[in-house]
Amino acid sequence: MFGSAPELLQSKLPDVASCLVLDVRLPGLSGLDFQTELAMANIHVPIIFMTGHGDIPMTVRAMKAGAIDFLTKPFRQQEMLDAVAMAIERDRKRRKNAKVVSRAHGRPCVEPQVRGGLAAWQQRTVVAYVEDHLAEPISLATLAQLVRLSPYYFCRAFKQSFGMPPHRYHTGQRIERAKTLLAKADPSVTDIGVTVGFSETSSFSAAFRKATGLTPTAYHRSLS
Repeated sequence: MFGSAPELLQSKLPDVASCLVLDVRLPGLSGLDFQTELAMANIHVPIIFMTGHGDIPMTVRAMKAGAIDFLTKPFRQQEMLDAVAMAIERDRKRRKNAKVVSRAHGRPCVEPQVRGGLAAWQQRTVVAYVEDHLAEPISLATLAQLVRLSPYYFCRAFKQSFGMPPHRYHTGQRIERAKTLLAKADPSVTDIGVTVGFSETSSFSAAFRKATGLTPTAYHRSLS
């Protein structure tokens, strides 16, 4: 535990999968501004926000910058435990991928590759990037560049490995994140849609229903 944002920035973080739980209101620096400071310092630790004073713009800003969750007080203990578990798992995957790249000195390791598909390191790289930019538009060219393939070949290889095109996978991961958020008490469908990258509630509801067979509201009720 750190007493302030500067104290954390000046400290050496443990070299293990971890996460930060931040209040939006911090002494001398807001939690959102601190999130920006961490990114500028190249510290990529997953962040969970909690606050008693949240609003939609604040939530959207935090999630688009890569936050795992934005919990509004009062929240259930299980909500925090679930968010922490998700954050640590994401950091574990990021660290694993970083070690692969480091061992190769900037070049991908030679790993088993599905015939016509992506190599294991390429799959991990793409999955991690999509998770970290879930609410943002992600172009085919960006993903292809990350794994050093042409957009044409990347699209074919991705489909071979994941069984679907990149854009459908991206949408599917948005829906999975939405399911997690809908499991909370009294969720706002509009807020959740914006949080996972849908600018219109109608488009979010349509995508959710296409993927699950239920509207977001009906899905939430089915969990009760």
